[in-house]
This record gives sequence, C-alpha cells and structure tokens, in this order.
Amino acid sequence: MRGAYYGVLFLLVALAPPIEAAETIDPEKFRGTLTTSQGGGVVYYRTHPFNKSHPSVRRVVIVVHGLGRTANGYFRAVFESAQADHRGIGTAIVAPRFPIAVDKPGAGLHTWTGGWAIGHRSLAPKRISSFRVIDEVFDRLRDRKRFPNLSQVVLAGHSAGGQFVNRYAAGGLARVNEGVRLKFLVMNPSSYIYLDKRRPIPGQAGKFAEPNGVKDFNRYKYGLDDLNVYMSTRGREAILKHMQARRVHYLGGTTDMGSKNLATSPPAMVQGRHRFERWRNYRMYVKLFPEWSRNAVFQPVPGIGHSGRQMFNSAAAKRILFH
Repeated sequence: MRGAYYGVLFLLVALAPPIEAAETIDPEKFRGTLTTSQGGGVVYYRTHPFNKSHPSVRRVVIVVHGLGRTANGYFRAVFESAQADHRGIGTAIVAPRFPIAVDKPGAGLHTWTGGWAIGHRSLAPKRISSFRVIDEVFDRLRDRKRFPNLSQVVLAGHSAGGQFVNRYAAGGLARVNEGVRLKFLVMNPSSYIYLDKRRPIPGQAGKFAEPNGVKDFNRYKYGLDDLNVYMSTRGREAILKHMQARRVHYLGGTTDMGSKNLATSPPAMVQGRHRFERWRNYRMYVKLFPEWSRNAVFQPVPGIGHSGRQMFNSAAAKRILFH
C-alpha cells in the first residue's frame, strides 16, 4: 500500500479508529497540542499521535486550513474523503490551526496575524514562522520508530491554505526520509508566487511581460522581492530550485470566479480577474520553465467553485491524496 499524508497535531489519548469505518466524526476528539521548538503550542487535529508507534501508516496527509482557520472542518473534509475513497486504512491525517488575536487562543499558544498564510512569524515573545511549524511536523514524521513504514507525505491546502502550500512548496524544508514520496496539493488559492517579474498580459493568452505602473507587484508574497524572514533564510536560489523540482499538483475549480475573499490589490489583479483565471494564467506561466513544467501538474475540476469540502472530495483530489 502506498502513501503518506499531511500532518500537524499530536497527543491523542487513544489510538484512532480506522479511517475506513463509515461514520460521522467529531474532530474535537482528535484535538491535540503540538509544542514547537520555540516553546509555544499549536492546536492541531490528528488521527495518529506522534508519541506512539504506527507501523500501519503508509501515507500522511497534512492539511492546511483556509482564511476562516477552521482546521477542524478541513480535518473532517479530508477524513470524509479518505472514507469515500476506501483507501483510508494506512492513512494518517494532521491539520494544524494558525490562530489570530481575534480567536483569543489560550495561554501558551502561538498567535499570528493574517500573514500565517505566507509563512510570517507568530507574535512576540515566542516567535515562529508558520512554515517552520510545518517543518517540525515533517521532522516528526521522519522518526522511523514512530512511522517505520511511511512511504508518502502530501501537504495540501485550499484557498488561503492553497496560498500557504504554494509558497511552502517553493521555500519550505519539507524533509522526508529516503524512499518517501513527497507531493503538494494546491487548490483555488487567491494568488500565486511568481519566480520572475513577468506577469500575464491581459487579453493575450500565454503572453507575459513586466507590468507597468503596478507598485509592489513582485514583492513577496507575489514574487521574490523583500522576502520575509523564513524565505530569506532559505534564499532565492533554493526557492527557484525547489519550486521547479518538487511535485506540485494545482487543481482549479472551473466555476471559482467569484469575488468573495478574493485578493483585489493591484499586485493580485495582475495575475488575473478571478481565481480560475489566475489558475489558467499560472499554468501557462509555468510552461516558460522546462523543469518546472515537467514537475507541476495542472488539472481543472469541472463544476466546482470555492468550496474546500467539494474540492477535497473531488475525484481529482482523491487520486493525489490517496494513490
């Protein structure tokens, strides 16, 4: 059996029931707290705690929530998708939560601004990049005493979570053991990171040029200028290398053309008028880079708009997550 999937939450009091069991789950029963290297906590939901051995786990899915920070809902959506695919056995699911101040997280928990979606650091005093949190999840999965038969890890996200995965695929460490297949799944993000200063020319499909009169169009998160602390540490050359060499799947809902929670700043709008157009433009942009084009996989998902649950339960997503 192949696979390994997303993770970010541990400390389950009892072993999780098999994912293939047909049931409606309560995510709160799978809630735990991850202690980071900076001494703070991150709430996460997980089927398999990191402090136990799981020889049956072949695949781990790490799922990143959207703008609403409903990690529990995304955990449930992936759990349901695993059930429906009948490949849940051998799959572990991890879903971290990156709270902001309005969420009033408990004492000792890391708290972010909206920049969690692009790897910014949590607020003082115990500062840590949200990308570093995912690094530490990957590091835990490398423990062969805990996950001796792990063969696949997938990091997936929808909407703001898709933005997160797109940037993390470019700059994140994502360390895995030899023989473990690593995949990334990006779905319906509001914007993408570009590797140079070319952007789509409106009305000229497949044509790109540096836009005129658009301030900050290449500033991170949209491009590689003025990188944040985490991405600066990784460096421009590493970002260029990883973005082009890693296996990243980009799914775009064909009816995701609305404006709800859509980034509408000038740097975002030069990428396209709506999410599906931005997906189409990015697909054509990637073709400008031969190595990147070989490793990036683009697939439209017909009839689905901006719905994380529907995207995770689509046949296209299931093939990536569980096969």
